[in-house]
Amino acid sequence: MPRITLVASAVLIALTWLSLPGQADGQDGVPEPAVTLSPSSVTNGHVILVEIDSHRDSTAVQLMYKDRFIPLSEHPARAGGHYFALIGIPYYSAPGAAHLVLKWSGINGFAEKKVPFRITTGKYRSEHLKVKPGKVSPSKPDLERIRVERKKIKTVYAERHVTRLWTAPFQKPIQSAVTSPFGSKRLFNGKTKSYHSGLDFRAAVGTPIYAANAGIVKLAHNLFTRVTL
Repeated sequence: MPRITLVASAVLIALTWLSLPGQADGQDGVPEPAVTLSPSSVTNGHVILVEIDSHRDSTAVQLMYKDRFIPLSEHPARAGGHYFALIGIPYYSAPGAAHLVLKWSGINGFAEKKVPFRITTGKYRSEHLKVKPGKVSPSKPDLERIRVERKKIKTVYAERHVTRLWTAPFQKPIQSAVTSPFGSKRLFNGKTKSYHSGLDFRAAVGTPIYAANAGIVKLAHNLFTRVTL
């Protein structure tokens, strides 16, 4: 009788260990990565930080958002299988429930789970700008120029870097007043044509502008305008 009790106790302990959160994926005993989102409720047009304790190297862990692979970088403050990613939530994202997809390799192939979060609507102001009529209703040559420029910009945005290019905190490119914040709805001559995807500072022509951090300049071009046609 004592032997039976001992065996039953050992089985109970093993089952308890397997059911602990983050210990196993329930399929092949491979530890399930732990994921932390900051914030768990993000405003459209903002960034969400994903931190992953993978228990393995990054080649065995994949992160996806809307069918797009998100590069993982080594965590700057935690070693040994810890990674992070910064994901920009598009300005046009609808509010409501959303999720990331985390995949990791196991003995029987890849396992996966959904990592839920919420998207909320940002409170962005409107800007009324008076511009030349050609900026509101572009000519055919201008429309072709816009098409080519958009293709070039899309190519730049599609590139990804796994290696983190910066180490120091970010800084303002210039110490000056902000004249146009990110996300403003822009009305050209009374018509909504775009949403501001940058941040404008007041400065005189010729004022030196400094990089906000280390990185790679991918595009320096005189664009027609960033309009929504």
